[in-house]
Amino acid sequence: MNLAIIAFVVLSGTFGLESMNETEEIVTSEPPVTATATTTESESSNTTTSKTPEYDEEEEIEIRKRAIDDVCLQCICEGASGCNRKADNCFENLCGRFRMTRLFWRDAGMPTLDTDTPRKRGAFVNCALDVNCSRRTVISYVNKYARDCNKDGLISCLDYAAIHQLGPVGCLQEKPIDPFFFHDFIGCLNRHFYKSTAHKILIGWKLFFSVFWSSVSLIT
Repeated sequence: MNLAIIAFVVLSGTFGLESMNETEEIVTSEPPVTATATTTESESSNTTTSKTPEYDEEEEIEIRKRAIDDVCLQCICEGASGCNRKADNCFENLCGRFRMTRLFWRDAGMPTLDTDTPRKRGAFVNCALDVNCSRRTVISYVNKYARDCNKDGLISCLDYAAIHQLGPVGCLQEKPIDPFFFHDFIGCLNRHFYKSTAHKILIGWKLFFSVFWSSVSLIT
């Protein structure tokens, strides 16, 4: 029985710490200072030029960086277009589920399908309308311009979303993000966070009862 009690204490501490760490991804339904409202074409990352903004690299030394993951990509996609087949088209100069422009694609290194080349006619549209190619484009872009947009000491999904929407210059200038994007983006992040937390709690309780019943069987 003492083993079960010790196991419960250890598990409680472990999952408590994990929950505290996970809270870094929880955000409110209100946009941060770097987010809200529609941006103009010149402000958006989707129309940014390849010019790298002035940025003090010394400030980045102490900043932690969290790699962009599948959840973050999915949430940026949902914020941009709903991330479904209805978005597999081009509207004005925006294409695909991530609603990227040709300039955005060029800044990302012009990824292409295996059957295309960067200079081939239609290469941009083909990539933007392809799920995997468009994801590679976004990953390349945000990694190229990764920075702590909201100055919280951590380069996370919030910063990647701001870079995607505002570009590397705009995200540092406290320019507002489209509130429609922000609403769907945050809803997606919170949905995945709670799903992940519930799964960890379930696994924790299963492990606890496994140790508990093992201890009982040893005692009896």
